[in-house]
Amino acid sequence: MGKPNVAINRKVAWKIARSDSAIASVRYRCLIPARHIAGEVESRLYARRDTIDFAESPEAVIFVKSFTSHDRKQLLKSKRLGIPVYLDMCDNIFDRTVEKSEGKADKAALIARNFAAMAKLADGVITTGETLAARIRREVGHEVPIYIIPDSLEDSEDIRYVRARLDDQRRHWMLDHGRSWLISAVLPRIVGSALRSLFFRPKHVLLNIFQHGALLLKRKPAVRKTKAPALLHLEGNKVAGEIRLLWFGHVGIPRLFGMTDLRLVAPTLEKLAATRSIRLVVVSNSYESYLQLIKPLPIPSEYQNWSMDRIGDLIRSCSLTLVPNPCNRFSIAKSPNRTMLSLMHGVPVVASRTPALETFEDAVIFDDWERGISTYIDNPERAAKDVMNGQKLIEARYSGQAVGRDWLALLSGQLKPFSDSIH
Repeated sequence: MGKPNVAINRKVAWKIARSDSAIASVRYRCLIPARHIAGEVESRLYARRDTIDFAESPEAVIFVKSFTSHDRKQLLKSKRLGIPVYLDMCDNIFDRTVEKSEGKADKAALIARNFAAMAKLADGVITTGETLAARIRREVGHEVPIYIIPDSLEDSEDIRYVRARLDDQRRHWMLDHGRSWLISAVLPRIVGSALRSLFFRPKHVLLNIFQHGALLLKRKPAVRKTKAPALLHLEGNKVAGEIRLLWFGHVGIPRLFGMTDLRLVAPTLEKLAATRSIRLVVVSNSYESYLQLIKPLPIPSEYQNWSMDRIGDLIRSCSLTLVPNPCNRFSIAKSPNRTMLSLMHGVPVVASRTPALETFEDAVIFDDWERGISTYIDNPERAAKDVMNGQKLIEARYSGQAVGRDWLALLSGQLKPFSDSIH
């Protein structure tokens, strides 16, 4: 006999920038926590310029990497109604050096200013670890409590939940905002893109209109300048005796973090390739960057498009995962989610030592790339032992249930704030 349905009276409002499952913060900092607190707290999801329904009397409003002038107005209304407000920040937005020509530097600076202004009014800031917490402290001062809740492991049930929630959110958003969105957002983008193409490349006018129209009609994604090859069957990719080394992640920001991190291990891989049959498997979201940065290296390699549904299969198709990190002011605060995902799929990890990975001392080989790769290739018993150590740690500290308890403790006022007295 099933459990009776019990009405949940507690509600929390989550505000994200966009309803996009490809955005890691949407999954790790909003929807996965929402899933694991669902037994006690009902989550309402808002995106873009949605207006929070305060008539539902949420017990808290959480802004997840969404800090616009519209968000600030929503925050002010929350405060007037006496509703606690938290800002969740999982990236170091203060030390991003972006090319001015990309048109992103001013946007990044605006986000940082909005965050600082909103933080002064918030009841707390939530982040992923001590390194980023200390950096945020320098921006917001000591008046605002900072709480640490790590990213959790992402499993197949989380992925199904994320997809269902975002589909539902987008459907409701289109019903509420479809007409105004067409007029204020989509049409200007189509016209602007067409005019730019007409000025620079007349033959691309129709292509740009088709790209935006396809997105609007929820057909296939916009066509890239260089089309990545079709995904191959993983078994068909394998060559007998070949050692597949995996790197996966967002293409990132050049010279700061992302695919360019592979340059840190390229000399080691080139050396190993002289005596071993290795292949570097790059899973990311930019085939053009792969062709520019990785393909020219004297290392056999292949590219696979990142997919939330296929990343587990891609990890398991490889012998080990590489997680290099340049350890600059931005990247040093990155969370361990790639390392955790690899370990939970049974694949060992060689990584740069970062603060977030310190707890994985008995599960990961740090920094010595040649020794680390060779050890895991030549000693499968050591690889299996380290993977098991990592899985035990993840289950205890980073599982959805464990991180869900942290979020419930925050909402109940029982989570201790970060103390940076040692920094």
